Amino acid sequence: MSPPHLDDETLGAGGTIHRLANCGVTVHVLAVCCRTGPMWAGYSDPDLHGKEFNAACDALGVAGRLLAWADDRPRPLPRRASA
Repeated sequence: MSPPHLDDETLGAGGTIHRLANCGVTVHVLAVCCRTGPMWAGYSDPDLHGKEFNAACDALGVAGRLLAWADDRPRPLPRRASA
């Protein structure tokens, strides 16, 4: 799936993703967002976004994930904790 915003994979399709993953379907998620966009409470934190995205994908059972930054060069996600 390709959500329009970070966390939409969880809020919009989280139940479906989790169910498919539990049924053995290999699920991949691509999220595209802006790295430095202003927000109502300040500025977005790309490192926090990456950690939250990984945690959500882990909880949902996502096999493959990519977080692409629309306003910057590609940057790897923070490392996931070992299981």
